Amino acid sequence: MPDIPALLERCRALAALSAICPDEYSYMFDVLPDGERLSIENDCRSLGVDHGPDGTLVWTWDVDEDQDEIEIEALLGRFPAQLLPRLAAMTRQAHDGSVWWRLSAVMWRLPGDNSWSTPQAPGEHDPVFSLGDLLDPSPGNLWLPDSFGQEYGGFARAEAIRRVLALRPLTEEIVRAINPEQGLADVAADVAATGHRAAPSLVPLDRGIGEGEPLVAAERDDKTSLSRFFFEPDGAGFHRILLHHSGKAVHSCGTEAGAAVVQREPDGGAAQLFLLEEYRAGDWHVIPELVAPAPYTELSDSQELAANAFRIRAKDSGLVLGFPDRPGEPVLLEEPRDDPKQAMTVSMTYGYGVWGQLPIGVLPPVAPYGPALATG
Repeated sequence: MPDIPALLERCRALAALSAICPDEYSYMFDVLPDGERLSIENDCRSLGVDHGPDGTLVWTWDVDEDQDEIEIEALLGRFPAQLLPRLAAMTRQAHDGSVWWRLSAVMWRLPGDNSWSTPQAPGEHDPVFSLGDLLDPSPGNLWLPDSFGQEYGGFARAEAIRRVLALRPLTEEIVRAINPEQGLADVAADVAATGHRAAPSLVPLDRGIGEGEPLVAAERDDKTSLSRFFFEPDGAGFHRILLHHSGKAVHSCGTEAGAAVVQREPDGGAAQLFLLEEYRAGDWHVIPELVAPAPYTELSDSQELAANAFRIRAKDSGLVLGFPDRPGEPVLLEEPRDDPKQAMTVSMTYGYGVWGQLPIGVLPPVAPYGPALATG
């Protein structure tokens, strides 16, 4: 979790993004007489940051990670008394008058503390999903606001999101890339109300050590952004592949078998263009344009949308991406052959449109968005 100044800047940036592209479930940032508060809530998840002179509180609730009554009682017994009144935001009253908690995780930092405190030991199912936008927001999209679902992804929008998160000055181009229906003048007052402001000095867009990092194998059932890729057609039969977690492009580093496949800043060159091929009728066929279904199409998370298998062929070499046997091993270019290790599926993910489900990922950078948002 970032330290307090960086956390508040992150909160303002998230609220500014929601102000540019509002929806039913958006980040709200309120400046109160005694502090500041960020919140977002829907039927399945909620997240809040409450900052004041007596300390800072971060809480989250995930319907899949709900706490039982015994754990809540133990948590409250170890919670700072001065912050206890703020926990009322996480309670709900049932029809019979009983009170129940919408709380999966909580942490706090009191004035003078050098680190965050939490009464919870890491469990088997930590609620990192709901905390993702605070801990390491994806330039491909944000997790919790409806308007930033993966079905709205693309390179231009990811670049604009990166710039807002990196505290760059807002421009007409940035606003239009995030929300084509609004211009800078339309959102200026709402963004200003969040307190979002440009950094006094230029903050790097690159998230730490991401540039040039290889694609490596991850678990096939990985639920993080590491195994999510957005395929953007170039209009000429090829696709660029947007890496969800970094906003960068998949890049092939050579034209010989064994060449590495890495993430790089998007440049539109041939090394970042790929053919998508699907396996049907006993052979591989080029997909000239992968079209996403309408948002919230009634498909299960794991339902495949077309053929049983797809593969990715580099434009400048004709070689395909080969996936290794074990997590942590690199993805390399290989001669095409009938081999399941060269195959992938395309499926719905959390109801957010078509994303490629490859058994690969890129390890996250260490320090997101430069020194102004260094972790503490």
